[in-house]
Amino acid sequence: MTREEFRGMAIALEGYHDIFSALWEMGMPVFTDSVSTAAIVFSSSGEPIQFLFNPEFWAELPSYDREFVVCHEMLHVILNHGFRSVSLPEQNVANVAADLTVNHLLVSRFGFVRELLRDWESLVWVETVFRDSSSIPPSTLTFEEFYELIRRSFRVRFCRLADEHLFLPGAGSGSLSNPRAAKEVDALLQDLGSVFLEDLAAQLGREAEKTVQRGDQIVGLTMKVAQPVPAKIPWEAIVRRRCKPSSEPRVVPGWVLPDRRFSAVTGILPPGFSTLTGRHQEKRRQKCVFFLDASGSVWDLRDRFFAVAASLPEKEYEVILCSFDCSVYLLDIKKPEVKGGGGTSFAILEKWIVSKLGGTYPDVVFVLTDGMGDVVRPKLPERWHWLLTMNYRQCIPAGSATYLLSNFL
Repeated sequence: MTREEFRGMAIALEGYHDIFSALWEMGMPVFTDSVSTAAIVFSSSGEPIQFLFNPEFWAELPSYDREFVVCHEMLHVILNHGFRSVSLPEQNVANVAADLTVNHLLVSRFGFVRELLRDWESLVWVETVFRDSSSIPPSTLTFEEFYELIRRSFRVRFCRLADEHLFLPGAGSGSLSNPRAAKEVDALLQDLGSVFLEDLAAQLGREAEKTVQRGDQIVGLTMKVAQPVPAKIPWEAIVRRRCKPSSEPRVVPGWVLPDRRFSAVTGILPPGFSTLTGRHQEKRRQKCVFFLDASGSVWDLRDRFFAVAASLPEKEYEVILCSFDCSVYLLDIKKPEVKGGGGTSFAILEKWIVSKLGGTYPDVVFVLTDGMGDVVRPKLPERWHWLLTMNYRQCIPAGSATYLLSNFL
């Protein structure tokens, strides 16, 4: 999938709800024969969410169907279907109940028109599953209610699922029932703010009580009681939380009120200039600089470092990726090769920023390192974030943020 296609999908998903676009930009599309249709998986090592698509299945889908499938997968995650179905005795029934919930929500709450989908009659809908559907209100039933309704009914059809459900623990580390699976989605939902969550909850109706951020991951499971351990999140979530689109007042020509000193003057008001603020502010791209210590102690994290930098959407961020030893090497984010191998200097990083970026200081600077180098004195230390593989902070400038990666996934 090209960058243009990736961005085009993000824009299309935004038309249904911002949550779909936000999740899409968190992840990475992967084309593989390991699935027959589509699936969504999480890496236990903290890499971006993977949206798996069978290449033949994807190639045959019209664009509208592709958008439906992607939103369908995301709602399974948002609605916590992995944890809610893992303990249910009849998994084939749970699969149908999950698709009933998702499909009808996409149509009733998020603007999809099912008649525009190719072969929509073969998918899971109340009318296609239940032989007598006249008394079933699909838009108000929850996943659990659909599950019990199917179990009690002797006259149901098991129709085609829109995607593959990796719900069971046996599905591997990417399973949606893995306790680590929803951590980054949970962090994203919380970061989006209360207004956003209230709007999403209104769209989801009664299902909102079971969304990821509610913390119902162990519903129905029998578990031993142990001392609570603070939940870990992937360190990539630090990067995404610190990178938030900013907005600036925009000065535009327009008709403005004249100065009160000229209130006695009659006639046509002259054009003036006004400043747009609040929701009218113009968003600008954040300048994000990533520095990767090219010494051996952080070498095994280079793939994840590249991946998290590449996951930031181009329309919102200007990403500059570098490696360094006693010099700074500008890297091509599309060509993952790392240069370096010498000693370690942090002072050279600030010098490079000043000489190469001129008067435009980065909005945020990330440094992945073991912390062992020389002293650096940044102009704006509060914009620096140090991802440390060792708890060595003597060279870290005061005022900047530090994160010990052993506390994260």
